[in-house]
Amino acid sequence: MAVQPSAPTPNKSNFFVTAEVESWSTSLTTRLNDFFTEKGTLTNWLHAPATYDALLAPIGLPLALWGGYRLGSIFAHNNWPPPFIFGIYIYCFLIVINIFRCVFMYARWIYPKAELIESTSSTEHPQDDFDDNYIRYLSKRDLGWYQGFSLITL
Repeated sequence: MAVQPSAPTPNKSNFFVTAEVESWSTSLTTRLNDFFTEKGTLTNWLHAPATYDALLAPIGLPLALWGGYRLGSIFAHNNWPPPFIFGIYIYCFLIVINIFRCVFMYARWIYPKAELIESTSSTEHPQDDFDDNYIRYLSKRDLGWYQGFSLITL
């Protein structure tokens, strides 16, 4: 509950390429950008800023009003004072809003912004499909000459 649901999903992943040959560095940077863009999922909208707010108005509030009424009617009795019954309805409304928030944050956690792992054939050469193995392949094979290469992913 530390992350604000209206804020975009925090992402501190980063890469930095330095090399003695500028064309190699530019090419690798372009290919890495294409790789991460290509691996984006269909649920990127879920991680955008203000998505929670956009879903709260048409889905969350009506659901909270309906759920608050249903839960409140279970606990409220006719012989209790009206302010106490009103407080029960308000408390049930807040419980349903928090449940909606938890479901939203769980959906952000379950559906990642990018899928980096996919099933590939073990007979493929690492250069044929640009993936994590290709980055490791480059670092073992080519980077003996380019000591300035560093790839940081968090």
